[in-house]
Amino acid sequence: MKSHSKSNQFWIKNFSFHTIVPVLCLFLLLTSVGISGCGETFTEETASGLRIVGTVKDAEGNPIAGAKVLLLGSGIESVVTDSDGEFRIEDVPAGSYNIEVTKSGYKDVLETIEVSVNDQPTTSSITMEMN
Repeated sequence: MKSHSKSNQFWIKNFSFHTIVPVLCLFLLLTSVGISGCGETFTEETASGLRIVGTVKDAEGNPIAGAKVLLLGSGIESVVTDSDGEFRIEDVPAGSYNIEVTKSGYKDVLETIEVSVNDQPTTSSITMEMN
């Protein structure tokens, strides 16, 4: 039993001096990289909390219900206007987008919209013409 405890003491003594310091330095380095990465992710999530609200109407100002509204190239699913012609798109990152509106019986509409970080949602009023 004595020889076993001597080998453990030898291993712990050598491990402590030659291994723990570099391992601790590596741990601290990796931890600091992880923390800075978390900060960047938080910033992106904060910026993506923007929203677009708008209405889709015909040339006479009547609301168009059931129109499909899509932000092209955003990866965000399309939304459909409600009975008042209103739509809302949530969690939009700041940037410039092409917004496409389609509805059977109407000409498709393609407009550019700028979404920016501020206290108000980005608004859009879209007019569709009949085919």
